[in-house]
Amino acid sequence: MQIQQEPETATEISFLELTPYQEIFYNEWLLQPLRCDYSMVMDQVVAGNLDIERVDKSIKRLLNSYRLMTSNIKRSADKIGWVRRKPISDFGNFMILHDRELTEDEILQLVQKPFDLENDMLARMHIIKLSNGQYRIIKILHHILIDGLSCKTTYDEMELFYNNTEYFNRVSLEEQEHLHHKLASDLNQILAENKSVMQDFWKKHMKGLSGPDLKFLKDNTPTGIALTRNMISEFRFSFNEDTFVRVRQLTRGYRLTPYIFGQFVFGIIIHKMSGQDAIGVSFPTAILEGKELIFGAHINSILLPFRFNENTTVQNLVDDILAFYGELKNSKAKYLPVHEILKFAESGGLMDIGFVQTDLKDNAVAYDDTEHIEIRNDLNIDVSNSLIFEQEVRDNQINYRVRYNNRELNGTLVNSFVSLY
Repeated sequence: MQIQQEPETATEISFLELTPYQEIFYNEWLLQPLRCDYSMVMDQVVAGNLDIERVDKSIKRLLNSYRLMTSNIKRSADKIGWVRRKPISDFGNFMILHDRELTEDEILQLVQKPFDLENDMLARMHIIKLSNGQYRIIKILHHILIDGLSCKTTYDEMELFYNNTEYFNRVSLEEQEHLHHKLASDLNQILAENKSVMQDFWKKHMKGLSGPDLKFLKDNTPTGIALTRNMISEFRFSFNEDTFVRVRQLTRGYRLTPYIFGQFVFGIIIHKMSGQDAIGVSFPTAILEGKELIFGAHINSILLPFRFNENTTVQNLVDDILAFYGELKNSKAKYLPVHEILKFAESGGLMDIGFVQTDLKDNAVAYDDTEHIEIRNDLNIDVSNSLIFEQEVRDNQINYRVRYNNRELNGTLVNSFVSLY
């Protein structure tokens, strides 16, 4: 049996302007309304006494407590913004309960169902009863609601709302609206005051860059993959403490952070494998640093340029990277939205590969009286690049997750490429 969500309709309680970076998600959705690579999936299996009714009530309380969680994007003649829906009713159910075990293809279809940013609730929840008596809990949120900064907070809030029926969000909806409005105003002011300098920065650094040619990862790519199969594959690898110590010594000597060092190595390998001398590697940058955390995506995507010639040395590359990051900070160029940066591109494909600093710790919601048996990662579909390296430095170890589009790239060749790292 499926418990259906009671339909909700949008109502104009107040209108909140989108930030320039949320506009990126919205505009891309307008161009491709059926895309699902901006769906962020939280997937875990639990055993024990899970109270289904309590799960439903707790998730409704959480969503109703956050301004953007129960909002849609609406357009008027001269503006685009968040409009709050009616609160989710106490009657009916938000989550959908499946009282039989679903096939992997059926689950993938649920996860890949696109969100309508103007009309749908931008969060969904499924609970699947497994044949062994355990439960698989799948939550799907559109990326426009959460980013890497707020993902851990999302798990924490889900846990708090379930485990404590008296818990509530101490930041009122009105205060959240004030914080969001101030953030949007601040960001628009930064762009207005610095746009010319930002444009000059990117015009300079985009000159001559090409998107990486990934043909060395495409030979013998399997064909005939079923349309229902997840097109995103991933694997993980780590370097132990001995390697970490050596990397620390190198980074201190060159005045690089471990993250920038990882980008540095990645750029060199792409250059060696592709034979290209001027390439760009994309990476996300946080826009909300040092500010109050509110839900909503607050990230931008920018590019790190690499230029090589027959006389290039390691020190040349280090100097170039340090100079780039210094100029990036002084010019505030990270704030220029990615679609405006790409106007200076001289070729396509500049966003095809990415390098990300991340937290690879598998988060779970600890529901009272249950054990979180397993964190599932096979439904991770939030990848818009062809290839992305995610790096984590934790506990004197360097960890990586590599995700790639298996419709475009051959998994065996990707594994061989990673072995060069």
